[in-house]
Amino acid sequence: MPQKIEKSFDVPLGNGRIKKVQLVYDLTFYSEKKYKKDFDDFVAYQTRKENIQSPGDQDLIYYRLKSYPYIPYEQFLTSVGELFSKIILQVLTDNPSIMVSDDEHFKVTLILYRVLGRDWYFDADPNGTLKNKHPEFIRDLESETVENISYLVAGVYLINSIAAPWFYLKKIPSSFVYRYLMHEFEHHEQYMMDSFRLSEKIEERLKGRVGKYPNYRATFLFLAMYELLEEGTADFATIANRPRMDIRMDAILQFREDLNTLVTIVGKRKAEEFYEKNFSYGTLTKGSYYCGKVMCFTIELALAKKRGKPLLAYVRKEEYPLEDIDNFMSKYPNFEIENPPLEVFKEAYEMIAQTRNKYRNFLRLYESACKELGIREKNMVISYAAYNDIKKKATKFYEKYTQKEREKMYEKIKRLVG
Repeated sequence: MPQKIEKSFDVPLGNGRIKKVQLVYDLTFYSEKKYKKDFDDFVAYQTRKENIQSPGDQDLIYYRLKSYPYIPYEQFLTSVGELFSKIILQVLTDNPSIMVSDDEHFKVTLILYRVLGRDWYFDADPNGTLKNKHPEFIRDLESETVENISYLVAGVYLINSIAAPWFYLKKIPSSFVYRYLMHEFEHHEQYMMDSFRLSEKIEERLKGRVGKYPNYRATFLFLAMYELLEEGTADFATIANRPRMDIRMDAILQFREDLNTLVTIVGKRKAEEFYEKNFSYGTLTKGSYYCGKVMCFTIELALAKKRGKPLLAYVRKEEYPLEDIDNFMSKYPNFEIENPPLEVFKEAYEMIAQTRNKYRNFLRLYESACKELGIREKNMVISYAAYNDIKKKATKFYEKYTQKEREKMYEKIKRLVG
């Protein structure tokens, strides 16, 4: 069996310019033996013979077939190499700005990996999996001289999203996979534009805040705010060509409620679990991912209004002129809004991109959009004033302690929660 599958294609950039893209599926860590175990996991998942519930489950699809005959390894590799590559090509063709540099070449390396328990499906290097276990492999990746993306990709995700639907149904959920890839690739553009420095920025903001021990409440609050911008923008990029955007008031109200809960939790481990489940990758249908996307879309709607672009709202099958979005938010728990023209999306995206990793600027931009649209604070994802109130709650607990008392308290917490 080959150690790599390679594909090459050209992506037009406009004005006669071409970007040469090299796509590599690296099989160094994904033997046929590991594939067979992943296939068994896939079948167990599809037939409900296991009870594992993972944050990533929402990224898999139940096909509800009568049976799941074995898909040979060679067939799996062929399907992935041909079909997954076509979607990657489409993502890059539709969104050439992902490839930021002026280099004539762009390389995508997908490292197939067996992931136990479906803990993740697509990541740069979750938990330092490769960096810690295979430093030489990482050094080779980092030695690339052209602009490149490299990701670990869970084999079970590719079985579920590409090989299985093609093998059994002769079709794949293209839009589903497209959206997933678009979200992940968008992070590369953010990173290359120097707007994906999350951990460093968090560390910098917390330095000296409560002595040498971090205030974990503030840490996770800041993380939630950064993800509103970074993950929200990445998800916003996936809806550029979709006809409508769904507005779910329950998710917006829950976000604010969860923020207030987060800053009262005692115990670093409990706070981290709550954050991951309610804000981060544990949920893509609410929390920072969804609410950040709503904030970006709101900025786009404000621009559409300024540009004189009338839009429609949809409640179930009924169609209405979108003249008062605040009224819709107060009246309907769930409705949809027509997507503005693509040129408005591009203008809004550029405005959002200028906030870079400055989530405060993003909050102000969103608040300004809400003012333009007449959205009252009770229907906002979060206002600047509400954020400041929550931030005060996150730090107030520590204000009554002297520095010496804080250090003793943190030592006690460290012994209790690790």
